[in-house]
Amino acid sequence: MDTAQGTPAVECRLEEGVIDAIAFTGHKGIAGPQGVGGLVLSPHLAKRITPSVGGGTGSRSESFSMPELLPDRLEAGTQNIVGIVGLGAALASLGKRGDQDRTSCNRLLSYFLGDSRIRVIGPKTMEERTSVISIIVEGFGLAELAYRLDAEYGIQTRYGLHCAPLAHQSLGTLQTGTLRFSCGHATTHEEIDYTIQAMKELLC
Repeated sequence: MDTAQGTPAVECRLEEGVIDAIAFTGHKGIAGPQGVGGLVLSPHLAKRITPSVGGGTGSRSESFSMPELLPDRLEAGTQNIVGIVGLGAALASLGKRGDQDRTSCNRLLSYFLGDSRIRVIGPKTMEERTSVISIIVEGFGLAELAYRLDAEYGIQTRYGLHCAPLAHQSLGTLQTGTLRFSCGHATTHEEIDYTIQAMKELLC
């Protein structure tokens, strides 16, 4: 299961016969550094998975093949130690952050749902979604909106297909893409209110 956007907002568990692997990235919801992530394997899959890349591991230098021991079997070459330490620090801080991102995002979601020109993609309540909100705005080009939010208000969003054309195909947004807003644990209510006001001014 790809949980790049879901971790840590959505609880995921290995389930025999259903979910044998969970992949996550460190730089999104976890708020760690780029270039590092993780792969959680079920015992069943851990026994069967074979490496796709070979190379030195530091643990069995005399061997021409990857060692059987995990995680060494899947980690060829020098690891991103700085990234791993940063990921560890980010994971350790998760419990201290609370749900500020979801609280802030709920204010933004409520505004979007209250404007008939704005179509929110996905669930309409924060209980069913992460702190990422994608929208389409009737009668407005998303590229222009993203540009003006940045140039005129200093608000950075992302528009387009977000490296996920198949997801957009299933959502029916492949032709238009979406405009995506992300709330983090440091996002304040004042910043959300500023964003809402900026959208109101741009859409007037």
